[in-house]
Amino acid sequence: MHLAPSFFFIDPFGFKGIPLPIIKEILSFPKTEILFTFMARDLNRFLDSPKHEDSCAELFGDICWKEIINSDNREHVLVDLYRRKLVEVAGVKYTLPFRVCGDELRATTYYLIHASNHIEAFRLMKDITYNQSKGRFGFFGPDDKIVPLSQFFDTIPETRKYLLNKFSGNEITFKKMVEESYLDVKNVAPAKDLRAAIKELYSEGIIELSNIGKRGGINEYTIIKFP
Repeated sequence: MHLAPSFFFIDPFGFKGIPLPIIKEILSFPKTEILFTFMARDLNRFLDSPKHEDSCAELFGDICWKEIINSDNREHVLVDLYRRKLVEVAGVKYTLPFRVCGDELRATTYYLIHASNHIEAFRLMKDITYNQSKGRFGFFGPDDKIVPLSQFFDTIPETRKYLLNKFSGNEITFKKMVEESYLDVKNVAPAKDLRAAIKELYSEGIIELSNIGKRGGINEYTIIKFP
């Protein structure tokens, strides 16, 4: 069976009727992506209900969810568990959650989970959600006031610290550095800020660059040597 490049938005009513094998089958085709409404609030509410065991098992692919019934901060544990099952069972390489709250109390209603097997699709979705949420990867209710990014994340200085810590002693291409940074949940900076931080570190002599452009430009094959 052939499938054209496709983007699937799966928006179930509740958490029933979306078995993990279906997700796996969709993403087995090249150039497919999924944006899935993961009903964390409802799932958390009914997780220990005997009437909902079959639906939970269908969603996660087995009864692994029973192991986290007594977990602290169960909402986050549920999201992490589903993302892990996407990787381990459905063979997904990249997942990204976006939290959505429905009231002024900032109580989570659901998460939008993006899943794909292509790094460019993942990078694009992370950039979009980063820009729309000012780096917070969430919508926090109808009365949410978006604060300036500088008030909670001074992007370039923090990105410099992050890069020096994560890649300490490594020699890596700019392309690989960006890919690994995007996959790291500790990093929220988009590629443009990663590039700006590298330029600053280079101009200050903190890192070394090779294979740069004729005009000193950084390309995906530029090699970065971290101290």
